[in-house]
Amino acid sequence: MRLDHLITQLTTEFRVTEFQEAWPQFGLANVGIASFASPQFLAHGNGLMVQGLPDVAEVYTAVFPSVTVLDQVLARALPGSLLVCHHPLRYDGIQGYLSLSRLDLTRLRDRGLSVYTVHAPLAFGERVSTWRALARKLGIEVEGTFRSSNNKLGCYGIPHVPDDQQGVFTFKSMVLRVESELELNNSQVIEHVDRAVGRVALVPGDGADPELVALADELGCHTYITGILDNPIFDQVVRARSQAFLDHARVRALNLIGASQYATEAPGLRVLTTWFQALGLTAQFIPDKPELPEFLKGW
Repeated sequence: MRLDHLITQLTTEFRVTEFQEAWPQFGLANVGIASFASPQFLAHGNGLMVQGLPDVAEVYTAVFPSVTVLDQVLARALPGSLLVCHHPLRYDGIQGYLSLSRLDLTRLRDRGLSVYTVHAPLAFGERVSTWRALARKLGIEVEGTFRSSNNKLGCYGIPHVPDDQQGVFTFKSMVLRVESELELNNSQVIEHVDRAVGRVALVPGDGADPELVALADELGCHTYITGILDNPIFDQVVRARSQAFLDHARVRALNLIGASQYATEAPGLRVLTTWFQALGLTAQFIPDKPELPEFLKGW
């Protein structure tokens, strides 16, 4: 398939130009991004970051363009392959988001590879979205969605449980389900009250938002699942938001599960992979690791 035809389908299907995101790390750490990225990406924060050969040989999807992901793509991708990432930046649990280097981008382009970012369209999407895919993965029947600036960015619902566990499906059971389904060795857990799990709120990625946890409480949620609970990044604004989130959850006695940005967003990228396959393209998801293994403290 021609790359330009595929980009047109992506732009249309995921309404890419309806969203506008700013990635300040590009301006600060990678002033040369303009020489690689398409006008669409520069204007909207989503779109083609690196343009390779005009014909797409195969497609790879990933959550972050991490070192692990780029090494795998560069090692096995055919010339003309397209890497589609949810984030255009790497993520480090200590430093936060990090821009790709000019060397990274040059190596990809010189191999004839293209890189496309689709962040907001998946975070706020409907049929193909990170929150709906996470709900399906965790066996949560979606009852409704959370909105921010009129965009859907999470959902809430009731977990499917066997008949013999009705009324006794505990928070620990929910934690074990999250770790099993998302392939985690451990998750960050804060239990404020011991009770059976009822309604669950799901906000993939960095969903430690005090307004959202307050809304989850108003909607009758007992458990809140997101990627990061106590954000360790040394930034006063980030730390204040993180502390406000934790305080709101404690006052409202909501139990919390932090399963990493990667693990909560990966189901959505796996669904996106099937979208490419439905177009007749060879496509596969590249698995990675949770970005905060040293902070994932469980029981």
